Amino acid sequence: MDVQIMLTMLAKNKVLANEPRTLPEDATLPSVTWQQHSRYVSASSAVKIEENKDMGRFAVAGKEVKVGDTLVVESAFVAVLLAEHAGTHCFHCFRRLEAAYPCNQCTRVAFCSVACQSEALATHHAVECPILETLWSSGASIICLMALRILSQRGLKYFLDMRDILKKGCDVVNSSQKYHPTDYRTVYNLVGHSGMRTALDFLLRTDTAILLFRCLKVAGFFNMHPSESEQELMPDEVFVGALLLHHLQLLQFNAHEISELQLEKPNKIDSARSVFLGGGLFPTLALFNHSCDPGITRYFQGTTVIARAIKNIHCGEMIAENYGPIFTQTPRAERQATLKSQYKFDCLCVPCNEDWPMFNNMNQGIMRFRCTGTEDGKIRKCNNVIIVPTDTSDFMIRCAVCKENTNILRGLKVLQDTDAMFHKATQLMDEGKVRQALDKYTEILGLLDSILAPPFKDFHLCQQAIRHCMLSFGNKSVVSKKVTK
Repeated sequence: MDVQIMLTMLAKNKVLANEPRTLPEDATLPSVTWQQHSRYVSASSAVKIEENKDMGRFAVAGKEVKVGDTLVVESAFVAVLLAEHAGTHCFHCFRRLEAAYPCNQCTRVAFCSVACQSEALATHHAVECPILETLWSSGASIICLMALRILSQRGLKYFLDMRDILKKGCDVVNSSQKYHPTDYRTVYNLVGHSGMRTALDFLLRTDTAILLFRCLKVAGFFNMHPSESEQELMPDEVFVGALLLHHLQLLQFNAHEISELQLEKPNKIDSARSVFLGGGLFPTLALFNHSCDPGITRYFQGTTVIARAIKNIHCGEMIAENYGPIFTQTPRAERQATLKSQYKFDCLCVPCNEDWPMFNNMNQGIMRFRCTGTEDGKIRKCNNVIIVPTDTSDFMIRCAVCKENTNILRGLKVLQDTDAMFHKATQLMDEGKVRQALDKYTEILGLLDSILAPPFKDFHLCQQAIRHCMLSFGNKSVVSKKVTK
């Protein structure tokens, strides 16, 4: 690579020279809470995968899940960096470039290490290098690039060897085999909702698949002599074309954005912004269904996703992630329309069914106390929520369902204590003591959850602070506001 080009690429990297790209404590991947699942090797044993006709495959809690528990640590089966970040991030692992290692054939990409350089040049970039400029200039979406990368990173022989297995049926979820994120069968069997697609949709995706197929031919993916390339399609080519079309369908519903947290100052988390680096496919995480009030948040270390609980989830309850619309920010009708259009389902989560108010519309004139009705004085048996005005003078409130009294005086005292705790947690966050802040926020959320039932503002403010803390453990960089000349 030309020296001047390399210098220009590195100049685009606005990471402050005296700041590390990640904190030393974040260098290693976390382990899942409890132990590794016996079948779903990227998940915790606290996760159970179930399936029914209405919801398809989904995750539920097999144990009592607590805030902060790590439920999934999964490497991407495939990950593709956006073109706009090719000058600042490793084209293979998405890490910020501190020293750039070039491709020896093109000037479009760089790698963070000899290891990433060697692996990429031996796999996907060996195929994509001569066609990358064409793909980028065509306006191909990240989904299109991922559909092709699934093939380019494994090579033709891998898929030809899989052909008979795929034809016979290979649903790993519905078998006793281990569900591993490096196993292509876990990808192949993700839903693509082909039965819900229109003829126009199929036409457009087929057109895209043909473009990607022709790019692979030009790149020599099929190892054919040039004179053979314009002849009638061979069975191997038809097979690969069909895989491309299949990938385009399943990626629409199962791909995730891989992001980086960009800070203006070191440890200044509250003003940080999340930046879309590229796309990734995580076969285990793809089995988690959506809720507009999700139970987990996700962050990334390189191209590995970490999913952690942001609320307590009882055994048997669904462990939901979020596909985009959050009830605190988006009206119910808009959420429903977005999910129906993009993901082909009607959302039946609690905030949608009960039409929870958005954050700014939450009524601060009431408190939603959990009934403390018990069985034999030990086990809470009533799940009713008791609505209490904030100006009440009563401390014993009778539940309309179980007819037992709830003493709200203790709850009010706990709520009063959480105000000071929240102030302390925020102070720790401002001082850059993120792990200590997370511990404090987690304690607060546990107390709030034991007394009150969401939605209420303090709960969701605390939950958002927990999200911010967790995001800071993933990909992040310090980016100056000063424009580089």
